[in-house]
Parts: sequence; C-alpha cells; structure tokens
Amino acid sequence: MKVIYVADKKPEKKEFLLAEAKQQLEIQGFSNDGHVLFKYANAEQGVDQTFGVNLKKYLAHQQEDPSISRSFLDRYMWTAEEKTDNEPSEGAYIFKPEWRSPKPQLYGKLSEDVVYEKGENIEQWTITYEDAKTNEKAIIKVRFSQFVPELIEFVVELNSIPIDDIKGKDVTVNWKMFGGFDAQKTFWSDSNALEMEERNIRELMREDQTFAGNMYPITSAIAMRDFKKDSNTQVTIMNDRVQGGSADLSDNSTIELIQHRRILRDDGKGVSEPLNETDSFDDLGLQVFARYQMQIFNFEKGKSLQRSSQIQLQDPLQYFFIFDFTVKESAKKLAQEHTSLVEIQK
Repeated sequence: MKVIYVADKKPEKKEFLLAEAKQQLEIQGFSNDGHVLFKYANAEQGVDQTFGVNLKKYLAHQQEDPSISRSFLDRYMWTAEEKTDNEPSEGAYIFKPEWRSPKPQLYGKLSEDVVYEKGENIEQWTITYEDAKTNEKAIIKVRFSQFVPELIEFVVELNSIPIDDIKGKDVTVNWKMFGGFDAQKTFWSDSNALEMEERNIRELMREDQTFAGNMYPITSAIAMRDFKKDSNTQVTIMNDRVQGGSADLSDNSTIELIQHRRILRDDGKGVSEPLNETDSFDDLGLQVFARYQMQIFNFEKGKSLQRSSQIQLQDPLQYFFIFDFTVKESAKKLAQEHTSLVEIQK
C-alpha cells in the first residue's frame, strides 16, 4: 500500500494525536480479504480497536425454468436443484442471494494508492475502487476531526452498478472489527428511533436463506458489542437513510449495510417491473452517494452519540437564499404590509 500525502511534507506521527479528544486514527494497510485497515484509539476510555472497511456485492437470484424436455414433467419429479432454480426471483420486495454462490464477493478492484489530506480542522483518506474488467467503480472517503469527537465519517460514492453480465446485484458497505472481536451473532438495530432492538442471527436450512432471513431494516443505526471477557467495546454505525443491514452474518464481527441494488427481474409482489432505475440522460444505472458515521467506544466509560448524530444526519442545517434584495426596499415593503404593536395599542 502507498499513502499519497497531499501536503508540503509528510506529517509527523504526533500530528495524528488530538490533544482535546485524546483520540487517534491511523491507517494500517490492507488485509488479505480486501479490507483497508485503520486503528482507532481513545486513551480516555481505554479503547484500542483495529477495523477494516470494504465493498462487497451479493448476486441476486434469478428464476430459471427447467429445460423444455423436463418442464412438461410434474413438479414433484423435478430435481432439488431445478426446484430451487425455479423459485421466485429477487426483486423490489425480496432480498434473495443466488443460492449457488450466496456469499458476498468483493466489489471493484481496490487501488493500492490511498490519498491522505490533512487540514487545520479535518483529515481525510480517499480510497478508490476501479475494475476495468467489470466496470465496477466507487470511492470511500474516511474523515476524522477533533471538532467531531469520537466519530469517524465515511462518505461512499458508488458509481452505476454494471449489469453487462446480465445479473442483478446488491452492493454493501462493510466494517469488520479485528483483534478477536466477538459479537456472538448478536446485534442491535434501531426501531423507528424508539429503541434499539436486540437481534440474533438465525441459522436456516440453506445458506442463502440465512443471509436473506437475517437482513433487517436499519432506519438510523446498527450496533454490535464485543462479548469477549474484560471488553466493553461497542461499535455503532449511523446511516443517513433507511437501508437493509445486518451484523456478524456473512463475515464474523462485521457490520454490513446495503447501499444500492440493481435487480433485473420482477419478484411478482406487485410492482410488476424490475428494480432497475436508470439515468434519463445516458440510460446508465443511478449513482448513489451515502454518508455514515461510526462510533467505537467503551459503553461503561463513554456515552453513545447515536441520537445526537442521528439528528445531524437526518435533519441537517438548511440554507435559504434570496436574490435581488436590498435593505431599503425590504424595509419599505414591511412598513406597508405590517402594523406595529404600538400603533395597535393607540
């Protein structure tokens, strides 16, 4: 891995240490399974956690009929594979990975060059994914600032999902905790901002059914805890829109959120069209940008920032502008249209 520093000189290591928050975020390199590794430390809470981030894709199940010679047979005479192939396709209402290869695969090709930028208020790592063969492209920007204590921000810019292989896909953003983090197949998801509901991974008959049956609607946050002895570490991911997600499912100690879907078949549940939105200008699939915030903290010593972060993400500051405005004209107009309280009392 090569880190490209966009500055006059490479910053000294001590510059990463935030004096006020006593926190530190450093890039560590790449893992063998395609994660970009970071190490986060919070001296006040005794937190020292290595995590990785990457993108993956589920291949969508697409209904296939048996060969013509066997389609005339009664269904009970079909083989188990033929019956499974003939199950309804994934669509707008159904998340259903391809049963022959249900595990998610890496999305795009990770660039070995990571661009690092540091300003007075914020530092950013830019990670690029681009696969010339599959045309899968994306950018992940990791941001850390002393003015937003305990929060790490991820901005994921996902280009159009290619469908040259005539296969639907669900693209996920994944955060994996290293260092023996043990979630024990348990996580929590937000129930319409009312409370965090505990979820437990259920093992079903087939692996594809297990993946599909343990995806939950994540309205604002998803969290998991390390159940390892003497560990009080909690990881919470806050998203800016409703997404499907899970934790400790397809990979151990991993939170995954579905950022975008592009499906080529209808699931027969009422929409009567595939989930294949395209740009009216070039007929390519839509680009989807999303923003996430991560908090890694000791839940015995620290405080969750989930609700305050949720307000900032879902109800951001809005700006309004007016043009051709002068103070004199505005004052005259107000004087003509409004009566002061003093005049009313007279």
